[in-house]
Amino acid sequence: MCTLSWTQNPHGYTVHFNRDEQRTRAPGTPPAVHRDQGMAWLAPTDAAGGGTWIGVNASGLTLALLNRYPETPREPPVRAISRGVLVRRLLHLTDPALVLTTISHAPLEPYLPFTIALFAPAVPPTITHWNGSTIQAHPVTQTGFVCTSSGVDQPGAEQTRAALFARINPTPANLADLHRAHLPVKGPLSICMHRDDAVTVSYSEITVDLAQVQLGYADGPPCRTPVAHHITLPRTLGTR
Repeated sequence: MCTLSWTQNPHGYTVHFNRDEQRTRAPGTPPAVHRDQGMAWLAPTDAAGGGTWIGVNASGLTLALLNRYPETPREPPVRAISRGVLVRRLLHLTDPALVLTTISHAPLEPYLPFTIALFAPAVPPTITHWNGSTIQAHPVTQTGFVCTSSGVDQPGAEQTRAALFARINPTPANLADLHRAHLPVKGPLSICMHRDDAVTVSYSEITVDLAQVQLGYADGPPCRTPVAHHITLPRTLGTR
């Protein structure tokens, strides 16, 4: 129950992310500056699991997490670990190749199925899928729509939302507008999603350029909640 899109700029990119959750889930904590192993990064925090669904570090590397509902078992693994914790554990890294290697060699059995999208300047974005037994990665070849998830109609959400993105010029402004939209109609398949049991609970917009990284955040459905939180870090160079 999330939607992710992106565009490039001459020195970086912009990422847009709608987080959809059950109405009974505790609200997330707005973005803050975090530090791990000498690296600063920006991310909101999931109140339930203590992890995050999106974050960007000072080098300009972004990770975004989506659940894979069709493959999620009814019974979670024994001693299950929140998928958002894995994202937090990776955000101190600055080399995209090292992030992908770390994910592929991590013991993933305690995590429910997920998709992690990786963005970094000057390299193609990559999507990594864990289905509970195997892991696969592939590059993102076009700007605009990246991926989406739905807990009630995954094929319908993918088809409907991808078609909406395909109709627009993928500029940051147009993508931001679409993430607030109720097309084709307000409900379970609209990008700003509304169901009786679940809703889009936040919108995140990450912009990376040569000078800085910025995370803008709307703490509520983006159709009616402005981006009130803006937090930045100076961009650093180098990989590790």
